[in-house]
Formats: sequence, structure tokens, C-alpha cells
Amino acid sequence: MTDLSGLSQFTLNLRWLVARKESDPLRWASALSGMTRGFLAPDRASALLVGAPATSAEVRGIVEVSGRDEEELLSVPLFGGKDEVFRENLRYLLNALPQGSAKEAARTLKVSASQLSRWKTGTGTPRPANVRNLLRFHGIDPDTDLTTVPLFLSMEPVGGFAQKHWVMCRLQEMPSDEVAKIFPALRRMVRYNEKN
Repeated sequence: MTDLSGLSQFTLNLRWLVARKESDPLRWASALSGMTRGFLAPDRASALLVGAPATSAEVRGIVEVSGRDEEELLSVPLFGGKDEVFRENLRYLLNALPQGSAKEAARTLKVSASQLSRWKTGTGTPRPANVRNLLRFHGIDPDTDLTTVPLFLSMEPVGGFAQKHWVMCRLQEMPSDEVAKIFPALRRMVRYNEKN
């Protein structure tokens, strides 16, 4: 969540616009560059997405391709108010559950798997205690306010499940010789149940 603190409304809106077209935050910079028809190079798009100030020409260019008013883009959350942020966060957290863990999550939260499904589709709303338990299940501070903190706009994986998935994907993509170089450090780091 640290990559959300201190970000301008413009940066969050930019992330929202890109996330609607590309779900993988690792591809947001290239997606933004594509959306602007190359007006923003991928490196510059990446800088803007992590909070670099935009020039007035860049803002005008983004206004043009997004069809949004400049004032709206700079100062109004395009992703909605508290109810919408809560729904998006809830959907984000439920989608981040690993395949096959819905039953475990439901058991931990003391709800049915069908209730989790209703939360995901927006046809049901969890009680505050269930929201705190869902955050704990993900390894996220249970006091996180899901109505104001747009976790779904984070460029880094949020919560233990997403972070684990991120690490596994990166390791699978790495060449074997690179993995061999870092294996001793990885082995030391993942010995969580042994004494070093």
C-alpha cells in the first residue's frame, strides 16, 4: 500500500484510466504509452504512474485521449466515491484469493462460499467484522479503510496472496542461470520455519 500514500489525484486517476484497459499493473506503463499513441514514451508513462509531476503539455495530451475535463482529471476521483471504492477493493481482494482457496477463506471468515461469491458480484455486502477478517486473511492491516484507500490502484501486489503470486511469476520468468545466482539468498529467506 505504500505506493499509494502521497499520490496526487491526477496519478490515481491516471492509474484508474489505464487499469480499465489493462489489469496487470506491470503493463500499465506500456498501456498508457499506447493510449496516448506514443505521445508518452513508456519510461515517461511509468514515471507519471508512480507520481512524477506532469507537464501542462502532458496533462493536455492525456485530457485529449481520455475525453476527460482537465479539472476533473486533476482533482476529482474518476473511480467514484466511497461506495464504489469499497466495491472495487472488495472485488480486488476476492479476486486475489488463490485458485481453490475460497472454501478456506469462507471457513476462516465464518461465512459460506456462496456469500463470498455474492460479495464479489456486488449482490451482498460484508459486515465490518468480516471486512477486517478478510483483510487479516490477506495479511493486510485490518484497520485499512476500504472506502477511502484504493488498494485496487496499487502498482505493487497488495496482501500476502498477491505478493506470493508476484514472486512466483517473477521466478518462473527468470532465466535459470539468474535464479541459480540468487538461490542461496532465496533459500535463506524462505526458511521461515527453521533457524538460520
